[in-house]
Amino acid sequence: MRSLSRTGLAAAALVSGSLPAFAHAPIKGIGTFYNGVLHPVLVPGHLLLLLATGFFLGQFAPRSSRTALPVFALALAAGLAVSAFEAPALPSWMVSGLALLAGLLVALRFEPFSALAIWLALVAGLLVGLDSVPDAGEGDRAWLALSGTAVGGLLLVIFAGGASATFNRSWQPIAIRVLGSWVAASSLMMLTFELTARNGAA
Repeated sequence: MRSLSRTGLAAAALVSGSLPAFAHAPIKGIGTFYNGVLHPVLVPGHLLLLLATGFFLGQFAPRSSRTALPVFALALAAGLAVSAFEAPALPSWMVSGLALLAGLLVALRFEPFSALAIWLALVAGLLVGLDSVPDAGEGDRAWLALSGTAVGGLLLVIFAGGASATFNRSWQPIAIRVLGSWVAASSLMMLTFELTARNGAA
């Protein structure tokens, strides 16, 4: 089991170190909208944050998700709308840092009060939206790509939350907590890499 965990962490480190350079590059042949839909899956930090947010909201659904899920959808849409007009320079560690926190909350099965669930949904949606900068060459199709990203990001959170809410018998909640711990470990490695690279560049 330990060797399996180490292999998974090593793979996550390899992916996190190699994918970001191509994260925003379109996949030829599938169209602008579907490139947008796949965008949250192809960016490791976004994928980890969205999975952890969904798992967290689903662990104590519907109490934790009734308000937080619509807040996430609105925050994601707002962040994407801002990025379409002016791409903010977000520090890369912010997404990984929030994914680490969310993963730890899932692993600990921390029962959220409503304000915490809403806060996490709000910040996660904004960060993913603001960090999803459309490619410079997309021009008028940027809105189509961002619409796809909104759909993809929301579906990812809904599916993760649905799995977390559904798998609640016997050993299943433990499996969700293990997934949360893997998200936290992968996010910690990404965060360490990003901070080290930032300090090295400085």
